[in-house]
Amino acid sequence: RVKNNLSVVSGLLTLELDAISDEKAKEVLVSAKSRIMSIARVYDNLCRGFDVEEVEFGSYVDDLINSLYDTCVFDREMITFPRQIESFTLDIKRAVPLCLIINEFVMNAVKHAYPPPMKGEIRLKITREGGDAVITVSDDGVGKSDEENEKSMGTHLVRMLASQIGGTISGLRRHEKGTSVEIRLTL
Repeated sequence: RVKNNLSVVSGLLTLELDAISDEKAKEVLVSAKSRIMSIARVYDNLCRGFDVEEVEFGSYVDDLINSLYDTCVFDREMITFPRQIESFTLDIKRAVPLCLIINEFVMNAVKHAYPPPMKGEIRLKITREGGDAVITVSDDGVGKSDEENEKSMGTHLVRMLASQIGGTISGLRRHEKGTSVEIRLTL
């Protein structure tokens, strides 16, 4: 039921997108739609499983990236998504915010790292280190300046979400070979 309601909201945003000519407004709605669909994917995975308290996080994130790739990357030769994902289960109260964080960083890279005709890759690595999950999202594009990153709504959103789940975000930096960020969460 939650997934269906989120799909309806996403559909309404799509209708609004068709009626808007302002590119900045379209960008905001596309980001909102992406966030909503990210949450809907978690609920879809819950409906498929037997345990409604936990999700198999690696599989879910892989589905999320495939979906983002399908909906946001129009030229598959321009941006690739190599990933290394270690699987583990995660409770739903932390899975949803963590997926929103990953969604935010991947969408940011898609939107800002590769102005045409630049090609590149957005890398995702999820590993376990001791009792922690470590998620690294990086790209080899031009990115935004560190100052722009710190002032963006997306950065404020991911810091709030990380705090909500007891996670930390570090290394949000533009460097010579792109931008990278690390999210760490105790399992």
